[in-house]
Amino acid sequence: MEEKNEKKKISTKKIMIITLLILVIIVCAAFTSYYFITEHNCNENDNEYTGNYQGEYSKIRYSANEEFRDLKLNNMLNSDDNYIILNDYNAYNELLKHVKNMSYILSENNDYTIPKDFFENNNLLAVECAYYGAPNMYSELNDVLISNNTATIKINRDRMGVTADYLGDIYFIPIPQNITTVNVEFKNVTHYNRPIIIPVADKPIIYLYPSETTNVTVELGKPENITCSYPKYVDEWNVEANPNGNLTDLDTGKYLYSLYYESLNEIDFNLDTGFIVKGEDSASFLEEKLAILGLNEREAQEFIIYWLPKLEANNYNFIYFATMDEINENMPLSITPTPDSLIRVLMVFKGLDKPINIIPQQLTTPERTGFVAVEWGGTEIK
Repeated sequence: MEEKNEKKKISTKKIMIITLLILVIIVCAAFTSYYFITEHNCNENDNEYTGNYQGEYSKIRYSANEEFRDLKLNNMLNSDDNYIILNDYNAYNELLKHVKNMSYILSENNDYTIPKDFFENNNLLAVECAYYGAPNMYSELNDVLISNNTATIKINRDRMGVTADYLGDIYFIPIPQNITTVNVEFKNVTHYNRPIIIPVADKPIIYLYPSETTNVTVELGKPENITCSYPKYVDEWNVEANPNGNLTDLDTGKYLYSLYYESLNEIDFNLDTGFIVKGEDSASFLEEKLAILGLNEREAQEFIIYWLPKLEANNYNFIYFATMDEINENMPLSITPTPDSLIRVLMVFKGLDKPINIIPQQLTTPERTGFVAVEWGGTEIK
């Protein structure tokens, strides 16, 4: 009997020990889950866009009015940066008043409102995501990462179209009072379905200036996008090129001064910067900018003669010069032998009834040394 009681006591102890171990495991798992959830957005090594931000914030969508344009402000926050840190309720109200005076409020997301005692323990970060000259824009607060005294804000964005609008979103995000450094990261995403009709790159023409008479082969990387060409492009062009730019088609023996094609555009150009030019000032503008971009007088004159009637027909024009990376992506170009200097100019423009504010585009001047190849063209945004 005593032996049975002893075995029963041992069995009871085992059950108690196993039960205790299970409880410890459950507590540890719960603590780990809580720690991961609460600390995940503060992980300073987290460089991935992790999904829609679920924390507290509010957002205003606005369209700038005439007063904003007349004052030529850098942005709606009237700041050198795309953010400001607010540390009292009066500053918050003054900013709201300024935004409402300078714009038309299109929508307000006030799921999170700022209580009167908010600034006793917090500051408020106002972050602006805006586009000059965009009738449609999308933005989404993706993540807020806090690490020591630094806040990193991640925002997805997209735009579509060109017009005389300054459109933007302002996010109001609670942050700790010790935050002194803010990094705002914008990620360009594809939110809008682009139109099926793709603008055409008009009259890209190619000049060749070798150091000595040379047989040259020219290949276009996306021949399926070519809509017109002269001489007719079939696989490649083969010409004899002279230092003065004169060309001889090796297939037909015809004299040429350039190679010509038109093609469909495949990419969305980054139109965050550019120039606003009166139609009547187009000639002087192009003379200045084309010289900076590396065209000689003859090339610039031919460019201007072709595009000037289209530009002068508008009251104003938004003009942007595509980057070399954008041009190469849109239509890769291979020339054999390889030129010492390759200059490609592609003007993107849209006619406007009235001017808009735009960040001026920074242009750089390429070298023209040795064997020089030059291409110019343009495309109009309808």
